[in-house]
Formats: sequence, C-alpha cells, structure tokens
Amino acid sequence: MHSEVQTAITNKEGIASFKNVEKGSHKVLIAYKDFKGEQSLNLAGDVKTYDLNIQVKPQNILLAPQVLSLFTICFIIIAVLV
Repeated sequence: MHSEVQTAITNKEGIASFKNVEKGSHKVLIAYKDFKGEQSLNLAGDVKTYDLNIQVKPQNILLAPQVLSLFTICFIIIAVLV
C-alpha cells in the first residue's frame, strides 16, 4: 500500500493482506525481481476484501533513473578527459 506504506507477501494462493487501511484513495504497488505493477483504488464503506487484478510487466533495468544517471555521469567524465 502506498498511501500509508504497508508491505505484504502473498500466500500460496496469491493473496496479500493489509490491516487497518483507512478509507479513501490508495495505490497498490507490486514488485518482484525485475517486474512491477500498480493499481489505484478508492476504499469506501466497510470493505473487508477487495479483489485486484494488477498487470505486472518486466521493468527494463537499463531505463531506470539511477542507471541513466550513472551513464550520464560516466559520459560527462569521459567527455572531460578526452
């Protein structure tokens, strides 16, 4: 959960549980190795369970901001040295 950060690990059936989640807007983020997915949801009333179908996609590590920053710094260093 992203609104008030909570983490959970799924069980064998792929079910994750979160406790004491406030009503309102939230974002659920999923990350596993090089895969990520997310979904926004709005909880209203006395919801006890909520089914989500989140599409998890491979994350290209070469396009991550940290990697791009490192490539940029290396390029600047090489340009200055040449």
